[in-house]
Amino acid sequence: MPRGNPDKLKPVRSKREASERGKKGGVASGVARREKAAQKIRLKEIAEHDFNKDKLPQSMKDIGGVADQKTVIDLRLVELAQKGNIRAMELFYRLYGDDPTIKLKEREVALKEKESGQPVFEPDESKKETYISAKMLLWEYCKLKAPDFYREDARYLKEICRALQDFEDDDNELLVLNLPPRHGKTRTVGLAAQWYLGRNPRLKMIVASYNEKLSRQISKTVRDDIGEVKADENRAVFTDVFRGVKLQQGSATADLWRLEGCPTNNYLATSPKSSLTGFGAEIVCVDDIIRDAYTANHKQLLEEHFQWFTDTLYSRLEGRAKLIIIMTRWATKDLAGRVISMYQEQKRKIRIISKKAFDGTNMLNERILNRARYDNLIQTVGEDIVRANYDQEPIDLRGRLYGEFIAYADKPEFTGVYAICDTADEGTDFLCLIIYGLTHAKEPKAYVIDVYYTQDPMEVTEREIARRLIEFNVEKIVFESNFGGKAFAKVVQRLYKEAGGNKATFHSFQQTKNKEARILSNATNVTRCVYMPEHWNKLYPKFYQDVTEFQRTGGNISKDGPDTLTMVVERRGKTKFITI
Repeated sequence: MPRGNPDKLKPVRSKREASERGKKGGVASGVARREKAAQKIRLKEIAEHDFNKDKLPQSMKDIGGVADQKTVIDLRLVELAQKGNIRAMELFYRLYGDDPTIKLKEREVALKEKESGQPVFEPDESKKETYISAKMLLWEYCKLKAPDFYREDARYLKEICRALQDFEDDDNELLVLNLPPRHGKTRTVGLAAQWYLGRNPRLKMIVASYNEKLSRQISKTVRDDIGEVKADENRAVFTDVFRGVKLQQGSATADLWRLEGCPTNNYLATSPKSSLTGFGAEIVCVDDIIRDAYTANHKQLLEEHFQWFTDTLYSRLEGRAKLIIIMTRWATKDLAGRVISMYQEQKRKIRIISKKAFDGTNMLNERILNRARYDNLIQTVGEDIVRANYDQEPIDLRGRLYGEFIAYADKPEFTGVYAICDTADEGTDFLCLIIYGLTHAKEPKAYVIDVYYTQDPMEVTEREIARRLIEFNVEKIVFESNFGGKAFAKVVQRLYKEAGGNKATFHSFQQTKNKEARILSNATNVTRCVYMPEHWNKLYPKFYQDVTEFQRTGGNISKDGPDTLTMVVERRGKTKFITI
């Protein structure tokens, strides 16, 4: 081909410009060569520094490489890159313009597909930010796993997710979630368990429910979600978000399993009748321990729940000692109520989230339970059960006779100190003595100073009453004289005088009106005119229980406390008694 410029085209640059450009190019090329040589020296240092030669043959076999220096450097960079060595990744990229982990990753995927006979889906780069968000935020993880349920308009679910997320590291030791049935409380806590374990594969958890079957089912759901193999590139699975977190093969039973690399089991499903021997946990979750209204009204079963919690489950908490209780509030003395009281008394930090299905204006989640269905439930199963099960209003609270009592810290000036005593009529009755002071007022208020509420025998109670009359400087004591009350009062009077008492006058009266009718008709005056000392629930626990849990509709085991309180209100300012 002839040389020259047959078309007589003019050069873009002059000869001078071309010469200068060539000189600059030579300088630039020299700089690049020297920089590349320096990089190779650094790469060689990286390859030779603390290199695990035992892994070299297998690593070379995996990528189909040969035993030359370049392969050694490549393998060393891949190894460091997998450990997060940013400098190694940068050098590899500058040399080869590629991600240093690609070689081994491609080989790993090929091996997985060969072993399983199924395609292996790698994370979609377009969804990378979504997966990162799901790893950082529980709400995003829940949305990723169940987008149709965790919608932005379900604000209460977002609030629960945030509470569970914060609970992982905040100062609260107890988190109580009270929600209606089918509103996602168990589902959300199950997803939270996956999320906790994905972020911390060495975490240990115990999840308890009212029976083994349900607790095992919850465990299987969490376990199977973690172990799910991706079969649809459009369906997100646990390993999309938490790469490398896997179930330990051979240790994944229905109620006890662990994650790969964890030296101990991560998850135990249990119930009040199951064993917990040898297993401790940093997070313990109790999920719907009450099954139905029968259990909620069965005081013995409620007591057994709390006994199981304190004697067995609570002792398994270790490390951060986080406790989650998920319940609908059937009864005031259910496990949630008892544990909340215990933590409050111990001044420990707790958080309670309580949601009603119907707040009087709006439904919590119309897609799950609408107003028509809610009203139908009330007509079908009864208002008390619906209010407890769906609106977190315990059954026993709705039927209670007394509202809140006024509590006082400082005693005012009294016109006098008095006492009312209702003796035990039968073997199962309680003797109740209430000592109170009356204030200066047209309608005097009765400030309770002391309560003696017991089933001790007469030889004990006679002396104890005499002692208390002296201790509190009682001016007048009135005994109900029914069923031997007057004879009992005479013995107390004698013991009082023998002990040096000389201030109190002793009186009695005959009660002719119906006890239950009197209690019901005076209920409002009792809460309005009788003031209790602060923390009277701790000072007089049995008296407090029998008074505050007294039911308007009947079925009460003991009426002695409310009866004596009623007498306090009835006898204020009255002077017509029989002097003993």
